[in-house]
Amino acid sequence: MKRIIIFAVAFGFCFATLNNQANAQTFKKGDKVLNVGIGFGDPYGGWGSYGWETKVPAIHASLDYGIIDKIFGVDKLSLGVGGLVGFKMKGYDFNGYGSRDYTWTYSTFVIGARGTFHYEINKDFEAYGGAMIGFRYVSFDYDDYWEDYYYGWYNSEPDNSDSDFLFDLFVGARYYFTKSIGAFGEVGYANIAYFNLGVSFKF
Repeated sequence: MKRIIIFAVAFGFCFATLNNQANAQTFKKGDKVLNVGIGFGDPYGGWGSYGWETKVPAIHASLDYGIIDKIFGVDKLSLGVGGLVGFKMKGYDFNGYGSRDYTWTYSTFVIGARGTFHYEINKDFEAYGGAMIGFRYVSFDYDDYWEDYYYGWYNSEPDNSDSDFLFDLFVGARYYFTKSIGAFGEVGYANIAYFNLGVSFKF
């Protein structure tokens, strides 16, 4: 409920700041926009303590496809559908100084379907918000090199994995430098990071 309230307030603020400066929509029926970005902030916590390092940063790609214009009779409000995939990896390497060396690796993969409302602020700038449903897959791998050396075992400890259902509300904004290339910022929860920045490609 808290996330729903935050989403409603944030999107309402974006909607309230809109103006009527341009006639052409930044996002309309038939448009396809690919976002490629990097995330900051770990929504799943726990593995950011001392000694853990980022092996692969939180990266993701999402696609929006415009399907309906003039939602609710509003000229510049459009509806899009699409999807998202994301991945990140953290690791902890312990050097036993001749005793025991071992490594933990924690990987997260996210895939989901999204629906988005887009509203043009001006001909180069739009605000958007929506919802995502999908799945998160997490694997936790342990390698003990001491046991591998002396006993010929590799990955001697069982690897753990888990998956769960995701539901996310998100808001964002996109600014176009040209007709087909822009930058975006997005805030959400169930993705692989709280805050995402990146490049947008319209085609």
